[in-house]
Amino acid sequence: MQSVNVYTLAGESKFNGFHRLILFWCVLILIIDGYDLAVVGAALPAIMQDMGIDATSAGVMAGSALLGTMLGAIFLGTLADRIQTELRAIVKRINPAYPLSSDAVLAGNPAETKASLDSPIKGLFSEGRGFSTVMIWAAFMTGLFMVYALNSWLTKLMAMSGHSLGSALNFVIVFNVGAIVGAIGGGWLSDKFNIKYVLITFYLVGAVALTVMGFTRSTELLFVVVFIVGASTLGTQLIAYAYAGDFYPTPIRSTGVGFASGVGRIGAIIAPVLIGWLVSLALPLEQNFMVIALAGLIGALAVTFVNQAHADSTQVSKAPALSR
Repeated sequence: MQSVNVYTLAGESKFNGFHRLILFWCVLILIIDGYDLAVVGAALPAIMQDMGIDATSAGVMAGSALLGTMLGAIFLGTLADRIQTELRAIVKRINPAYPLSSDAVLAGNPAETKASLDSPIKGLFSEGRGFSTVMIWAAFMTGLFMVYALNSWLTKLMAMSGHSLGSALNFVIVFNVGAIVGAIGGGWLSDKFNIKYVLITFYLVGAVALTVMGFTRSTELLFVVVFIVGASTLGTQLIAYAYAGDFYPTPIRSTGVGFASGVGRIGAIIAPVLIGWLVSLALPLEQNFMVIALAGLIGALAVTFVNQAHADSTQVSKAPALSR
């Protein structure tokens, strides 16, 4: 009987029309999802002024919108792992030239157990994955903390430092351009080198850049620093999604990424509220950025503690795509 390792087959397949279709829909969803992030941060100073809302209340307003996102990520991710019935048709679209027999058994890596197949949530903590799962959650919380702190408050913080609203909005544009470069560059580096160490490096670069940002007074240099911050914060979080997918085996991959994204939203909810409270205290500008930078250091530490030996990619690399 033919046994096909779907993960390995997908990894060895050539880019085709099916991959392009997936890429198109993912890009479109990210554009739609990212629009509200950018708009909130850009509109928040005007909302505060026009409606007479203080910084703490504005932070609560920005953070409350993310509760539904957190629940959706957790439950929809788990649901996705309980549906992998159309898998045979998907395999043929991934690699149309692959000789898939009618009696082929589609599976992931050999280390996958019945517990993982029957209970995806339990699988997150079985076979030595428990501690690493918690560390991945911590990394997501800190990564999303940085992203949502900056998306919600970057415009306001720049305005507080003496820049006009129009100039502050230019920083938001540069931040997002940096995020594009960071995501693409980070993805390329993760394919070329060990994704774990790429992710740690991005967290550390983000922490350093955020700290420098608070002390930079030259407008020209500040644009450069903001670009690096965008590449190493929002770019970092996108690499983190790939890392979570790389870590969990096929039957629990959607559950693993969904829970990491969902639990990580705790950081996204806290960020606007905490930074809003700090803004209301009228602290020196650099202290606000140092608080956000601290999240990057914690994220790097969390990823360091993830046991890469339990990653699915480590296990699958030892298994052939086809066995008889």
